[in-house]
Amino acid sequence: PKPVTTKIRVTNITVFQSANRSILVGSFAANTINKESGYDLSVTHAAFLVAERFGEASYGATLRWFHAGEEADVETQDLVDILDVDGDGEPEIITQFGYYEAVEYHVYRKAKGKWVDFYKQFGAGC
Repeated sequence: PKPVTTKIRVTNITVFQSANRSILVGSFAANTINKESGYDLSVTHAAFLVAERFGEASYGATLRWFHAGEEADVETQDLVDILDVDGDGEPEIITQFGYYEAVEYHVYRKAKGKWVDFYKQFGAGC
């Protein structure tokens, strides 16, 4: 929503440079108040973005994720690392999903030109 855009804060921006491309990974969040609930609950709007640039071209988004939730429905996604996990010469992106009382780790790999969430593991929780 438009009112959220003025409240966005950057939680992470990382650029990974390989021989043939640059990968920019960003996490963003904004908090608003849901007055319709009757309880003035805080709503967390979280976004995760991967953008790539090949050669001298402009960056283009190749992975987008967004979630809005309040209290137990809050989800965020943040970068943990970018590395070649499987040794194929292509980097994988490792992220941490943050939930109300838990975390989960995801690994994205590039398959047929698209980022695929191919592995996830529950981290810790209450």
